[in-house]
Parts: sequence; structure tokens; C-alpha cells
Amino acid sequence: MGVDYSQDWGLFHFLMVPLSEDRLFPLVLSAYGFQGSSFSGRLENRQVADFEVEFLTEGGGSQIIGGTSYPMVAGDVVWRRPGTLTRGILPYSCFTVILDLEGVRRPGREPYLMNRAKTPQPDFYVALLENIPAVLTPSEPEEFRRIFEGLVRHFVNPGPGTPLHLRALAFELLARLAEESHAPVRSLPAGASVRLRSLALFLRRNFHRRLVLDDMAREAGLSPTYLHSQFTRALGVTPREYLTQVRMARARELLAATRWPAAEVAQACGIENVPYFFTLFHRQTGLTPGEFRQKHSPLEG
Repeated sequence: MGVDYSQDWGLFHFLMVPLSEDRLFPLVLSAYGFQGSSFSGRLENRQVADFEVEFLTEGGGSQIIGGTSYPMVAGDVVWRRPGTLTRGILPYSCFTVILDLEGVRRPGREPYLMNRAKTPQPDFYVALLENIPAVLTPSEPEEFRRIFEGLVRHFVNPGPGTPLHLRALAFELLARLAEESHAPVRSLPAGASVRLRSLALFLRRNFHRRLVLDDMAREAGLSPTYLHSQFTRALGVTPREYLTQVRMARARELLAATRWPAAEVAQACGIENVPYFFTLFHRQTGLTPGEFRQKHSPLEG
């Protein structure tokens, strides 16, 4: 959990400007890698001018964002909004991407120097993005690494198609942040968040296996009772409910993409009891597997 420094720092409160999702047009102002261990200087206090997103490639040190101190952990994503007061405390390493959500290249951004004073862009209010915390622990950090690596690669090596690549990756980054932020890993006992993150990734990769709570507890290195309480506290659903959500998402994909019988879809998703699969599927979608396929498969109807 972050430590509150607002008494010492004070907080800036900028008027939020509504921006509808259909007007969201992210422009990549800068993208680069930062190797903290090679930097001998001290990062100074500064005011954020644009939307800044970072993927931590190496942990260590901390960041103070809006008066709260957050430890830097490899695999986490940092989200900073315009007008926020911030300071990095090394060592940590990251990929950094700077965005203008409205697609405007405002004065003072070329070249983009982090410590150069700039007039902040509006702190846009986009409903889809309002749940993103200052520091987020994603369930699939390797996907975020792929996006950040792509943004940095295309930004520093411009060529044909570069603007399209950057725009596409920026949209994907915002979409994944919005998706992840609806179920963030919140305050947990020391070490538990890393274990729960690892378990969530394990479940997403092994949903086809027959898994019970004892299996999950062994994977996480926690007792079944403690795992159940901490997972539910962190994600808002029990481990079993989370696994069911992952399985039903895969079932929807298979029903739309294949002509497999529902029983085969159920088995591919780790559910051996076919009537139970029908019950779960109807409970989550309001449709039977057949009705869902008829609605979504181009081969049906």
C-alpha cells in the first residue's frame, strides 16, 4: 500500500474535461526505455504535463505520485495524469510512453524532455479510463511488455506505417488498461500480491485442466483458506469464480469459431459435466450454447 505524502506535497486539482470514447484519439508524443541502474543523477520533483504510462522492467526504488509513495515492482504498470506532482526514486527500469488522448501535438513537446516545464494538456475525463489506478499489477504482464516494446521500437525507428503502428498500439494499451483496472490487485499482505498475480496467470493458461482449490493453493504456495480469502479480497471473486469466468470466455470463443458439439467445447474448457456447463453458460450469457453460436457464428443461421 502506498504511503500518503499529501501533507508535505500538496495536490493539484485540475478541472477534468469530458472526452467521449468516440473522440479518443491517442497520439504518441514520446516512447523510450529507461535503465535506472545506468543513471547516476537524482530525479527531481516535477508536474506531469501529459498522460504518462510506464511498464516496469526492473523493480526497486519507488515513485511518489500525487502525494502517495508506491514501491516499483517489475511487471507493474504506472499511470500518471496531467497536473499530477511526481518524483521517481531510483533504482528501477522501465519503458515509458507519453500520450495526448485528444491527438493534439501541443507546444513545447518537440523534442520531448521530461524535465522541461510544459503547459499540461487537459486532464481528460474518459469514463472507460477512470478506474485506472496510479500503479496497476496486470494479470498478463507479458502482453503489456509486448505493447510497450512495440511502441518504443516503432517510435525510435520510424518508417512506412509507423503512425498506424503507434496509434494501434496506443489504442491497445488503453483498452488493456481499462480491462485490467476493473479487477486490480489491491492492498495485500507483503508478498501475497505477487503470488496472486502468478496464480491468476496460471489459471488463465491452465483453465482446460481439472483444478480444485487445493491445486490452486499449491501453485500459489498458500493454504487453501488463506488463498480463498486473499484472492477474493483482491479480485472481488473467489478463485473458482475467476476460473469459471476464464473458462466461459474461452467457451464463447470456441462456439463462435468452431462447429464442435457443446460437449467437446465443455471438455476443452476443463468442464467434464456437460449439463453443468450448460447451466454455467446460461447463467453467464443468458443464452444456451446453441443460441450463442447461432447469434455469433458466421456459419450458422
